[in-house]
Amino acid sequence: MRSPLAFFRRNFDPLADAADRMERTRQAREVIGDPLADSPLGVIPMRRPGGRWMWAYLGGALVIGAIVSTTHLRKPDLPANCHVAALKLSTDAPSFQQPVAWTATGPVGDYVLTADVTAVNRIGVRELSVAEPTTGDSYLGPQFRMDGCSAGGRFSLDLNPGRHTVRLFSFGASGAKVVVERTVTVKR
Repeated sequence: MRSPLAFFRRNFDPLADAADRMERTRQAREVIGDPLADSPLGVIPMRRPGGRWMWAYLGGALVIGAIVSTTHLRKPDLPANCHVAALKLSTDAPSFQQPVAWTATGPVGDYVLTADVTAVNRIGVRELSVAEPTTGDSYLGPQFRMDGCSAGGRFSLDLNPGRHTVRLFSFGASGAKVVVERTVTVKR
């Protein structure tokens, strides 16, 4: 009879274990006359040594990978301030197409987050256009309303690697004006 802890033995041989199992099946079929000896119902399943640990390691690696990959997606902490506009990014050196989380504070109103844009025009209630891009490629985020003096979200900079200027525009009666600027360096 095989010990349940046979796979811990140093000289464990899976082929010998399979031969023992086949011999027990033969004896059950010929000597005892067991009709289930050849059927799948009568076969004792063979377990691989350490199979459960492999799933535990794989699950742990997936959890750790998920935690590491989403740390840059966490919105940065920035206390709400209804008087002075501020912008905080989760990273100042994102990789190309890496999502960047942001948090902004300021007076209640309409805002837009851009990259490499020096002027923005409002066409309609929610439509915007880039008036003056600084380079060939630029980013124009959606217009958002800052209620409660704080807002946040995520964006992906699909810009060429290099230095770029992220600007937060505020819309007022006289148009859009830059309230905060941040420089980011996009990596390959």
